[in-house]
Amino acid sequence: MADQEQHRTSQAPSRGAPAQTSEPEIAEDRYRYIGFEVFPKRIREFWKSDADRMAHLAHVREAGGRFVPLSRSNSMVASDPLSLSDRIVLTIGSILLLMAPLMPWFSFTRGDEKLVYSGYVLLFKAGAILEYFSLGPGLLTTAYMLLLALMVLSALFGAATLFALYTGRDADPEVYQRRVHRILNLHYLPIVGWVTFFSVAASPTVIPFAQSLGLGQVESTLNIASLATSSTVGLWVPFAVLWVNAIKGNDL
Repeated sequence: MADQEQHRTSQAPSRGAPAQTSEPEIAEDRYRYIGFEVFPKRIREFWKSDADRMAHLAHVREAGGRFVPLSRSNSMVASDPLSLSDRIVLTIGSILLLMAPLMPWFSFTRGDEKLVYSGYVLLFKAGAILEYFSLGPGLLTTAYMLLLALMVLSALFGAATLFALYTGRDADPEVYQRRVHRILNLHYLPIVGWVTFFSVAASPTVIPFAQSLGLGQVESTLNIASLATSSTVGLWVPFAVLWVNAIKGNDL
């Protein structure tokens, strides 16, 4: 009897011992990594040849202490942080910001006559326009001054973006990326200005002697509807391009 009890005790699993399963156990967890599961065979040599290794060492020496990624030229590590398509979009947008003052901003009709005012005309005739707006509420003068300031500021941002895109790109990629990222993030400042301008223009404001002007798009008050019917491409291009550039900066 004692021998049978001892035999049963020896066959029972001890407490705390791992349960045996039919699944094969992996000796080390490191073999679960994707490199061993997808490429289980012998790992290839990093250097294609001794000449490839020597070429990389020569490149490191030429860098003069700057960081050089240990990767192939077609690797994502060594890829340009700003793609060619992004540079093209930012370049076109920045040129549009520079050209916006030359575009037509407002268009009016007086009988059969069509009057078109470009941005630079609004800037050069600021004295006469401000003198006329001074006859009405102060919101007219505020909106006009905001418009002129945003026109100039948007053009300056276009020039600054072009300068950041095409200077210092080959010297230090990290510094270049930070500089472009910084200027693109600053595009939100004029965007806030444009939102403020549209908010001021949306408030109904009496236009002095509006009926005597004889302009089809001008009613007795300035509001968002009259702004939408009288404005043209020059007014909306800077606002749209600033948004595109700012959103591109979020991707860097």
